[in-house]
Amino acid sequence: MGKTAEARAVLAQLLELNRKRYIPPEFFSEIYAALGEKDEAFAWLDKSYDARSAFLPALLHSPLFDDLRSDPRFPEMIRKRNLDR
Repeated sequence: MGKTAEARAVLAQLLELNRKRYIPPEFFSEIYAALGEKDEAFAWLDKSYDARSAFLPALLHSPLFDDLRSDPRFPEMIRKRNLDR
């Protein structure tokens, strides 16, 4: 939405806070996806899977991840994680 500086500031705050307490990895994946940083978004989605996040099935329909759906890694991730069932 054109608020890149604000998103980066929130991201920096969350990354710092994550050193002291748990922040769900999907928060980071959402921000990175919004910033167009697909590699980081996918890395945090992997962390969400490792953390057994209940959030992952929602990414199939969440508009926050629309830009990731065209990436070949997206359907592969869905398939590997059995999220398409």
